[in-house]
Amino acid sequence: MLLSNDQITFMNNTERSLLMPTETNDHLISKLNKINLSLMLVFYTLYRERHLTQTAEKLCLSQPAVSHSLKKLRHIFNDELFIKTADGMMPTPTSHQIDSAIEKGLFYFEQALTMNRDFDQGSSTREFKIGLTDFMNQQVQPYLIRHALKHAPHICFNFLPAKIARIEESENVIRAMDLDIAIAQLKHLPQDSCFELLFEDPIGCVADINLFGTSDEISMEVFLATPHVVLSHREDLPSIITQKLKQLGVTRTAIAKTSHVTPVTKVLPNARLLSPCSESMAAMICPGTSLKFYRLPFEVSPFKVGLLWDIRKDNDPGIRWLRRLVGDAMEPKSATPQTAHHS
Repeated sequence: MLLSNDQITFMNNTERSLLMPTETNDHLISKLNKINLSLMLVFYTLYRERHLTQTAEKLCLSQPAVSHSLKKLRHIFNDELFIKTADGMMPTPTSHQIDSAIEKGLFYFEQALTMNRDFDQGSSTREFKIGLTDFMNQQVQPYLIRHALKHAPHICFNFLPAKIARIEESENVIRAMDLDIAIAQLKHLPQDSCFELLFEDPIGCVADINLFGTSDEISMEVFLATPHVVLSHREDLPSIITQKLKQLGVTRTAIAKTSHVTPVTKVLPNARLLSPCSESMAAMICPGTSLKFYRLPFEVSPFKVGLLWDIRKDNDPGIRWLRRLVGDAMEPKSATPQTAHHS
C-alpha cells in the first residue's frame, strides 16, 4: 500500500516546516502531538539495519520495545512497513516513501542542534567525510593528518574517492555518499552558492625533460606525434583536449587513460610519452623526477578547482571549519621546472 495523498501532504508539510519559517501550523502540531517522535528514530534505524535485534542494540532498547514501536508505526501509517523474510525485515514500497521524508527531517533536526554551537577542533570527536580524486588526495591527506595530530587529536578524516566532473551531478554524489565536503575540478565556473572557487588550474602536459628539452612549451608537431598517457578523472566526458583538437581538425594517439597519479611517475621517465594534465597534478608528479610541466601549443580554458558541500550543512560551524582547512591544504603549488637529469 502506498501513502495516501493526505499522508504525503503531512510528510511534505513536516519537511517544509524544517526548511523555512512559517506561521504556526495548528493542523501539523495537532498531528505531531499525538505521535511519539522517537518512533521516527525506530523507523529510521530499522530501515537501515533490517533486523529488530540490531535496531534494539543501536538504540539501546529491548527487542520487545522495538517490536512494540513497529506495531504503533504500522497503525499510524496503515501499512505493514517491514515484512519478515529470511534476509531480515524488508521494507515495503510505503516504507521507501516514508524513509525519504524522515531522513530529511532528522537531518534538519540534527543541524538545528549544532548550528548555533561553536566548533572546537581541540575537543571535537566528529568524523568528516571528504570526497576527492586520487591526485587531490595526495595533496590534502598529509596536510589534514598533520593538522589533526597537532590541533585536532580526536577528529577523524574519512577520505573517499569521489569523481565530480559536472556541477549538475554534484548534489546527488554528495548526498548519496553522505559527504561533508567534496573537492571538484570543473570545466566551467558554477553559479552555485555552495561552491567556493579555490584556484584556476591551467592545463598542460608532463614529459621527461631529457627527451623533450627545457623549453616551457611543447610544439604542435611533437604533441601530435608523441603517444599520450591521459591523466584524468573525467573519463565519463569527452576530453577537453580531444574536443579542442577536433576543432583544429587534428587527432592524437592516446595509449592509456588513468585517474591514478602514482603509476604515471613510473612510466614517463626515460620514455617518449606525454601525459596531458593540469598544473596542480604536475605539482604532485614532477618533484624528485626528471619530469617537467609544459604548456600546450594551443589555448584551452583552465579547470576551476573548488569546494562543494550540501546546502543543508551551510550553517554547520564544523563544516565551515573544514572548508577553511581544506582550502589551506589545496593552496596551488607550482610545478617547478626540473633541471635536466643526464644519464
